[in-house]
Amino acid sequence: SWIHMQDMVDVLRFAIEVPEVDGVYNAVAPGAVPNKQFQRTLRRVLKEWVGLWAPGFAVKIGAWLLGSNGELALMGARLEPKRLIKAGFEFEYPELEAALRDLLVEPAAQPAEVIEV
Repeated sequence: SWIHMQDMVDVLRFAIEVPEVDGVYNAVAPGAVPNKQFQRTLRRVLKEWVGLWAPGFAVKIGAWLLGSNGELALMGARLEPKRLIKAGFEFEYPELEAALRDLLVEPAAQPAEVIEV
């Protein structure tokens, strides 16, 4: 599961501003993809090879040493933002490729958002 940085900021703002939003929500984009597809999409966006390869047993050992779940490190978690969508939240970047392009290819073309406190 993944989420664009702007959508994460918007989720937090939504949770603060909408009184009906209460409890636990999955702050993830609706287009969950397996790690293999994520890496493939990242390579396509960057137009170069990226990614780290490690044998499964090494990932499991590393996760165990860090006190984490090896299976989660290998398989990931396929979470969906069902409650967020039901509450009326709209994602600006629901698709992985558009999100990666915005963050990695076109970041300088957009001005930074200023949040008044």
